[in-house]
Amino acid sequence: MLWGIWFFILLTVEKLLFSKQIRAADNCPFYRKIFGWTYAMLAVLFGWVLFRAPNLSEAAHYFGVMFGIGMSAEADNTALLFLGQKTVYFVSAILFSAPLLPRIRETLDAMRKKSGTAVIAIVCDAAYPVLMLGLLLVCTAYLLKSNYNPFIYFNF
Repeated sequence: MLWGIWFFILLTVEKLLFSKQIRAADNCPFYRKIFGWTYAMLAVLFGWVLFRAPNLSEAAHYFGVMFGIGMSAEADNTALLFLGQKTVYFVSAILFSAPLLPRIRETLDAMRKKSGTAVIAIVCDAAYPVLMLGLLLVCTAYLLKSNYNPFIYFNF
């Protein structure tokens, strides 16, 4: 119930106060949309806490732990250990959550069209598939390296 009230309040405030800015944001460049994206992700994150919590006191406790209030030192050390082990995943998630690959593709297409030589056009045409193949190999290497493998046939 709290979850529904939370999103009702957010949607009502957006419609009443920010509808003009939201419509204008559709034509903005990506770097100007970061605030709206961050706001939406935080609103969804807090909404999930309200959805999961059986009552308001549990939700308040969960919010406190999210911000470091009421945590033990062991939990903090465990979080630092986890962040150290998974740094590649976090950096990759941050990079690829942005439209990075489409921008690379657009840049390569623009370079290919701008260049007059066939060699640059061939290199630009081959760069994107090579990049995708490299990402596939990196993902496969991390999948094979991990202790848990979701593919049942790799267990035999």
